[in-house]
Amino acid sequence: MARCSTRRSEGSRRAAEAYRRAVALDPGYAAAYAELSIAESYVADQSGDAAAQQQALAAADRAVELAPYEAAAYAARGYMRLRRTWDWSGAEADFDKALTLGKPDGGPGSIRAVTSQAG
Repeated sequence: MARCSTRRSEGSRRAAEAYRRAVALDPGYAAAYAELSIAESYVADQSGDAAAQQQALAAADRAVELAPYEAAAYAARGYMRLRRTWDWSGAEADFDKALTLGKPDGGPGSIRAVTSQAG
């Protein structure tokens, strides 16, 4: 189990770095902010870094600000509200909004992927 955890931790760290580079290159790239929020959250889980948790929350909020019409942005923010701030009603509202906006795409930040990690 430790090996799997180490691999996931390294993968999450590398993903977070890649998404940070993506938003640095294109600050308007909402999908990258949504994915960054999930990757940062996993990294913060492993490290216990409270600042990284705040960065993850901010990235999810930014994704919604940039693309209020994208399901993945609301799915990411819903995940953050559910797992990080325990804002149950906010999470439910975000997941409901994500579901009304479109079909999950099956990617890492999709509604299906995010909600399966939340439980």
